[in-house]
Amino acid sequence: MFSSKIKLGLGLIGIGREWGYVPSSIPNESDTLNFLIDSYKLNIDFFDTAPAYGLSEKRFGKFLDSLNTIQKKKHHDCNKIW
Repeated sequence: MFSSKIKLGLGLIGIGREWGYVPSSIPNESDTLNFLIDSYKLNIDFFDTAPAYGLSEKRFGKFLDSLNTIQKKKHHDCNKIW
């Protein structure tokens, strides 16, 4: 049986490095942390990060450090190997 609950994930390349066809800068540390906290509050608990995403893993790690033990057990992260 499939669950009727919808799961959302969040790709984190945009918090770690410039990317895409439109030039843009990466957000600052404070905006990044607030973005991740708001995402978590919206029940997004799957995060996609990778070494190729620049500062993404470091910034995601700081976010994880801000969570308590119970909150940390709720999230899932993905690291791709190509």
